[in-house]
Amino acid sequence: MISRLDIDRHSSAAAIAAVDDLRTLTGPALAEARLGVLRDLISIPKGIDDDLRAEPIYRIASSMWMSGEQLLNAAEAAALSVALCSDPNGDTACRRLLFQGTVLNSISNHTDGWHCFERAYHIARRLDSPTLQAMALNNLGLTFHHLGAYERASDMYELAIDRALADPLDRPDLAAVCPGSVLSNFALTCMHTLRYAEGITMIEDALEKLPDPVDARTSMMRSLTLATYTQLLIGTGRLTDAQRAADEALRLAQSSGAMRALLEANAAVASCLTHSSDPTQMDLGATIVTTALEKSRAIPESHRNVLIVASLMCERAGDAAGARRHLRDFALSMRRSVNQSLVAEQSVSFATADHTDESMAQMLGARERNFVTLLRQQLGSEARLISISIKAETAVDPDGLHPFRVARLTGLLALHLGYSPSEADDLARSALLHDIGMVGVPRQILISEGFLDDEDMRYVRDHPIEGASMVLASGVPYASLAAGVIRSHHERHDGNGYPDRLAGEAIPAGAQMCSLADAFDVMVHGRPYMPARSIDEAKATILANAGTQFHPQMASAFATMLDTLPRDLVALDGFLSESASDLPFTRARAIFEHARQALVRL
Repeated sequence: MISRLDIDRHSSAAAIAAVDDLRTLTGPALAEARLGVLRDLISIPKGIDDDLRAEPIYRIASSMWMSGEQLLNAAEAAALSVALCSDPNGDTACRRLLFQGTVLNSISNHTDGWHCFERAYHIARRLDSPTLQAMALNNLGLTFHHLGAYERASDMYELAIDRALADPLDRPDLAAVCPGSVLSNFALTCMHTLRYAEGITMIEDALEKLPDPVDARTSMMRSLTLATYTQLLIGTGRLTDAQRAADEALRLAQSSGAMRALLEANAAVASCLTHSSDPTQMDLGATIVTTALEKSRAIPESHRNVLIVASLMCERAGDAAGARRHLRDFALSMRRSVNQSLVAEQSVSFATADHTDESMAQMLGARERNFVTLLRQQLGSEARLISISIKAETAVDPDGLHPFRVARLTGLLALHLGYSPSEADDLARSALLHDIGMVGVPRQILISEGFLDDEDMRYVRDHPIEGASMVLASGVPYASLAAGVIRSHHERHDGNGYPDRLAGEAIPAGAQMCSLADAFDVMVHGRPYMPARSIDEAKATILANAGTQFHPQMASAFATMLDTLPRDLVALDGFLSESASDLPFTRARAIFEHARQALVRL
């Protein structure tokens, strides 16, 4: 009689063998077959050929990620490949965690991506591997880059380069790739911060260090690096060199078959064509980038990169309206990505198709319920909301702590006004997300020191509406309360606020408290358009605006409450941001400090 165990082992062997058959397929047939094989591999209970299954699951995840298709499925597969490792603190687990974090970043889930990179870094330290440490630091740097925290990203890259060059004999297969990858990412950050000459030096060094393009992955890496090189060269006026780099980027992208490389290489080619004196060539460049924009919609990360290139092309052509339109499309893409990922987290657990938590548990068997719990723990809507809230502020708040200070001040004011501890806590958690809708506002608008036109201002004034919508979509227990705080925190007591021009008691009390906390923290820390003020000056400004901008009784209570807090700004900031000490963003900075001090000791 054939046992259940024999059936599972036979099914496992068949599914593992089927992975090799995928090499003969392309296009939609590959995508469909790949997903079917992945489902078969997942359906085998944990404990059956775990190590044997983990590698093909990882390969399928890598294929999905390179193609830019089925990214939620790739996230599930990456998580499974980590969970199936026989040694959770070994070399293989470390590498797969790095990949899992990369996939999570691709779907804008930076919170869980950070967890992966952080775990990988600590494993690399225990393994005493400078190369693996460098890879973790590199990925943390790229995450800071995605959040717009370019200075932090650059700091991480500098440490990663030092680690990458520390021991050429450590993990030779990875040591050949790591320094070039770090330098390439560093150059991308230079491009975004208009440090073209510095970026060119780095990327030329990266191209020397990257391995020859012998397979799809190395071809993709070099192609993406050359696409960045093209934009840097254009930025310094080296158009002939830029054209050569773009042509090579396109050739390698085509050989790799990686859609994300093809899109960015085409954008690089188009960018070169727009500098031609031939109107036909310029029109061709515009057509190519338009096509790339359409094709990239299925890959949000690449779509946003192409939109940036399209915006730069319009600026160079003197088309200010076109440049602004692409920046707004960039912002809308970011908002769609955030909303989609929040909804996805409510309905799936790194799911493929129609897998509820219950069916997933049944599929894996009763013994595997702890495994399902592990997958659930990697999501968490509130953690995602906090990550997005930090991301929304990084253009004007590099330390990412403004939302936490506003939350603490709101909670303290609520207690001062007689709210219960549980009510004050819910208001603080709501205030933490007050500017989450700013995640889609173009960075250029946020850091502007000059006049914003009516169209820009309408865009900024939509952020409370967008933020409230995001939080309602998340389904967190306090979503309704938070939506009211977020939507109305820019309303004024005199009715001259936005977006709904509410006045007086029509403004939710929580929003009025958040408004006071937000205004105070912005004043004492400053913004690109406004110098910082002292604590006393900020308090005086709030009292002067009682009855117009702020609720008069609340403004008075807020000023009284401030008198009970530390008078030194550094001490006050530390007190107000205590709750952020265990978040990935904060821990990433702690990793940076640890790695920096370790290098100093060396």
